[in-house]
Amino acid sequence: MADADELWRLAKDFRDVSVNTVTQTLRFASPREYVHMQMTATPMAGLVADMESGPLDELMDAIAGDLSAALCRDGEKGLVSPQEAHVLLARK
Repeated sequence: MADADELWRLAKDFRDVSVNTVTQTLRFASPREYVHMQMTATPMAGLVADMESGPLDELMDAIAGDLSAALCRDGEKGLVSPQEAHVLLARK
């Protein structure tokens, strides 16, 4: 969940509530590898499940190209991206 305050509100019926923001650095061999993982192993997979492999490959290549242009330094092949998550711990 993107909103830590919303997590607090959802946990109002619990006790010993804590919400911590955790940042991890994800590393992928290439932007294409990251896009492939997103398109096959996340809820996004449902959006492309009925696409034929040719158009799907073209879509993934286009997204990977945009990612590479936005996030990769010249000469870099891999993709390094910080990912932030809010973690809620509580007791009932």
